[in-house]
Amino acid sequence: MHLASKTLGHAPLGPSTTAATMYGGVPGGTIASFLATCEDVPQNHLAITMADYSLSPVPGAPSPLPRLVYSFDGIGVGALPPFGLVNRALVQRTAGLLELARRETRRGRGGVGTSEARREEGPACYGPAFTYTEFMPTGGVVSAFLYSAGFITTIATLMFIAPVRILCVSFGPLRFVRDRIRANPSSRFCFHSCGGCSSVW
Repeated sequence: MHLASKTLGHAPLGPSTTAATMYGGVPGGTIASFLATCEDVPQNHLAITMADYSLSPVPGAPSPLPRLVYSFDGIGVGALPPFGLVNRALVQRTAGLLELARRETRRGRGGVGTSEARREEGPACYGPAFTYTEFMPTGGVVSAFLYSAGFITTIATLMFIAPVRILCVSFGPLRFVRDRIRANPSSRFCFHSCGGCSSVW
């Protein structure tokens, strides 16, 4: 988003969309962190961290509601991204810090009145209408729907049904991840991502 803002001459951004593609598997450490979160973090604290602008010092425009299928002209069709909430929180934190710096600079100068003063009032921010949406490109609408539905079902089951989570870790596919991390904590799975964004202001 910072690069997009800089490319557009620091013009205020509007709804921004990023397509993030994963190659390979999810890192074992990430899975271990997710399981620890399910077991150790109270659900009310988890709900707070997933809220809009939970890491930002300045709230902004409400984010669009998540969808099972994303479709954007010029970008493609996609599904819910595995790291969408995390990446959204980081982008919103950057937006909030930039806005806070702009306000503090303006306050320190006693406000601004002229157009020239406004141009010099502080670090460029993303603007009040900025929102961030991320999705993972898929082969089509059907695959996007199936992936999103399966992803939500898997995450919800592991988070809220403890017996299923215990079985998966003890006897299921997650046992391989647990054993590998214990044998070699520094090992990790291959993960790559690439993205693009489109913004209207």
